[in-house]
Amino acid sequence: MPRTNEPCHLLCMSTTITARELAELLKVPTTTLYRWVQTGLITAERTPTNRLRFNPETVRDDYKRANAALPATFAAYLLKPTAKKAAAKSRAEARGAA
Repeated sequence: MPRTNEPCHLLCMSTTITARELAELLKVPTTTLYRWVQTGLITAERTPTNRLRFNPETVRDDYKRANAALPATFAAYLLKPTAKKAAAKSRAEARGAA
């Protein structure tokens, strides 16, 4: 991803979550997430400041690929509409219309 001066929340489009947020949802330590990313078990994106961001839908697909059961907290998060998801969807639709 090219470096820009835009804040990360604009680049990430609010469809990603931090390692801490994902760790809480999956009920694992953040160090476990970092190890999973290094070994290729789950996919993560890097921000321009080199921080990890996770797309919840991609993580769900990675879990399915590994034949692992999703924790109930994470499954509920995927089903729950949030303001972040709604804002990201409306921005994406606005860009598509332009």
